[in-house]
Amino acid sequence: MNIKDCDFHDGKIIQISMFQDYVEILFEQWDTTRIKVIFEDYWRIKDNHSVGCDTGELLINSSKEIIDEAIKFNIDDGGTEEALIGVNSYSLTDNFGDLVLFEIATKNVRVEEV
Repeated sequence: MNIKDCDFHDGKIIQISMFQDYVEILFEQWDTTRIKVIFEDYWRIKDNHSVGCDTGELLINSSKEIIDEAIKFNIDDGGTEEALIGVNSYSLTDNFGDLVLFEIATKNVRVEEV
């Protein structure tokens, strides 16, 4: 399943699990179908106490800021900007679109039905 095919409107973030190489979000869609979104090879993450929140829209590559932060962090840590080629940003808003609940800069995304 492709992340662009998922419906995040009127859904809810059930759980976020962070691991060394990936982040998993357990998400319940409006029709109570649950999916697991797996962000692999992530570089930066921001969470605004999103677990339990109703969601609106998933925005792809709408945040240059989080990618710039990831690049700066990597360079400050002795890495290169080239290491982040292919990184995209994903931002999940609240159901009104006023607040970004969760944001991540990552290279790969997988979606699994639960």
